[in-house]
Amino acid sequence: MFLELVFAAWTAVAGGGGDARQSQDPPAPDGPTYVVEIHGELNVAIQARVTRALREAQSHPGSLVILSLDTPGGEVTTMGEIGDAVRKASRGEKGVRTVAFVSGGPWGGAFSAGSFLALACDAIYMAKGTSIGGALPVVPAMTPNGFGLAAADDLAEGKITATLAARFRNYAEQTGRPQGIAAAFVDPMLGVFLVRLPSGAEQVLDAKEIERLRDQKQTVERVREIQANNSGRPLVLTSDVAFEVGFIDGQVESLEQLVTTLGREHTALETLASSPGEQFVKWIDRGTPILILLGIILGFLEAKIPGFGLAGILSTLCFALVFYGRYLLGAAEWLEAILFLLGLALIAVELFVVPGTLYSGVLGGVLMALSLFLSFQSFLIPRDAIDVNVLVHNLVWGSGIFLAAVVCMVGISRYLPKSPLMGRLALAPPTGVEGSASGAAAERALVGRVATALTDLRPVGIVEVDGRRVDAMTEGSYISRGTAVRVTEVDGNRVVVEAVANGNPA
Repeated sequence: MFLELVFAAWTAVAGGGGDARQSQDPPAPDGPTYVVEIHGELNVAIQARVTRALREAQSHPGSLVILSLDTPGGEVTTMGEIGDAVRKASRGEKGVRTVAFVSGGPWGGAFSAGSFLALACDAIYMAKGTSIGGALPVVPAMTPNGFGLAAADDLAEGKITATLAARFRNYAEQTGRPQGIAAAFVDPMLGVFLVRLPSGAEQVLDAKEIERLRDQKQTVERVREIQANNSGRPLVLTSDVAFEVGFIDGQVESLEQLVTTLGREHTALETLASSPGEQFVKWIDRGTPILILLGIILGFLEAKIPGFGLAGILSTLCFALVFYGRYLLGAAEWLEAILFLLGLALIAVELFVVPGTLYSGVLGGVLMALSLFLSFQSFLIPRDAIDVNVLVHNLVWGSGIFLAAVVCMVGISRYLPKSPLMGRLALAPPTGVEGSASGAAAERALVGRVATALTDLRPVGIVEVDGRRVDAMTEGSYISRGTAVRVTEVDGNRVVVEAVANGNPA
């Protein structure tokens, strides 16, 4: 999740009547072939579908995942999370072969973030007549027509264009593709050429790579211009050109022909359609800020109410829903899961083992918050300007939710106990009765009295004062049944007790 490792390129052999470049044989087709349709703009539902396919493939050795792409792109964050998941699955212990198939359709190819996902795969095949590339990032900006989206440049958004081009180049290096072409998908000013080297071999290089070779006194002959210098537009390749310059592994007419070309069994083909779980993920993603806010507020209410009740259950459920949604997206993995479960365990210890100590509960809350925070980014330490932007966004977003929660908690503490709603919901305690702890006379009668704990106080329980049963709580320490206690404070119907040393009053 956090480290980038170099992975050797893998490509498929020619077959099934399609054009393909020569490479090593694919592994024996002894597992299912999963097809993930990515048609339209990238979103969290598609991310969940890709994650599901990769997990299924990892559980079946010899599996293959085909990403069928016809997309205009999507957000950089979603693009990065899906791309990282694909690369990690390919290079993991249960390495999964991944193939991008630019299938064609309403969009006519894989553009912007779609071309990034294609680069993340081990092999790329394109249907004839489709295109790939055009990944110039856009950012919110003032335009002649008002506020909207405009192309990013090296002076905007932390040099996002140069950073994104570096990511494209890195994926191309890992999968053995021309790095200049990948970078030119993003950088509209970068020229790319097919050149002949002194050895006589032909290779695709960008203008900067050519200049470095010439500085080393090497003769480089330009054979073909793929993209001119300073063209002002990001590179887009048709399937014919992409195959001619060696950027893709082949052209096919259809998905069926691709499956045949890859030497896979059509009977083992499994297309992953949209599932109810993906719609659940979309709901969770949209409601995440509200769920986190409710989780904090309900946790605060639980801390104000003795014992563990409905508020605590609902608070835990809110945080669990957020975490489960991130797990379905593939963003929450073993590290986040360990932190989240450890946080839950510490809170349980606070509630049921050492109530009132606070340390265990606070640490548990911090670990749960940290696990959720990490699940919203695919890195531990920022690698580049894009990661820094994501980190800053998460910090601002998280701080906003926390401040809103603080405002709500202050309002609850100040106004809710006095509100008409609480007056209608709560029963007024009887007056003039010592055991009810109401009124000044009852307070004077109870404070300082010695009682016996009829139940364990964890920290809430029942004590007996002069033969009467009274609900009471401790300041935090656990008191076992049968212990002698003294009433130290009465506030309304709240009776606080402490254990009596050696069972004798002081």
